[in-house]
Amino acid sequence: AVFSDITATVDKGEIKIVQKGDINMDGIVEYDDVIAAYKAAIKELELTAQVVEIADMDGSGVVDVADAEAIYSIYTGGN
Repeated sequence: AVFSDITATVDKGEIKIVQKGDINMDGIVEYDDVIAAYKAAIKELELTAQVVEIADMDGSGVVDVADAEAIYSIYTGGN
């Protein structure tokens, strides 16, 4: 399940925990993350390599509609 995929990184002495799907990296998967994923999937939004890794829910290397739907599922409480 996507809920178990959490990554920790160190940035300037701080540990940052990033959950898959948390595109804006604010600590929660929310509506803004869903919209960003859909925009990235239809090429209206360009993501950095780090953010692609966070948004690429199925590990395909690109952010597509399936990834956006998976992020939406997290946002709505699905799995």
